[in-house]
Amino acid sequence: MLTDAWAYLEGVGKTFTTVMALVLRQRWSENGILPAGVEPETIKFKVAKSVGEHVKIKILTKAGFDDIEVAIWEFAMSFSGAGPKLPSRA
Repeated sequence: MLTDAWAYLEGVGKTFTTVMALVLRQRWSENGILPAGVEPETIKFKVAKSVGEHVKIKILTKAGFDDIEVAIWEFAMSFSGAGPKLPSRA
C-alpha cells in the first residue's frame, strides 16, 4: 500500500520528500494520518488536496484503510552537520 502511494506521488511530478511509514493515531480521534512531505513552496493547495484525496480514495480505501486521512505538508530534509563528532583514528 505504501509503495503504491509512493509510486503515485512520484508520478505526480512534484518533489515529495517522504511518506511516513508509521500511521499516527491521535488520542482525540480514531482516525490515523498518513503524512506525505513535499518540498516547501513546490505544490499549490488545490493540487495537494487532489493528491491527498486520490491517495485516500484510490489507494488507502481500496486496501481497506478507509479510516486513515492523508496529510500533504511541507517537509524539507537536510543535514546540518551539527551534533557529536566521531573521534578520529590517530
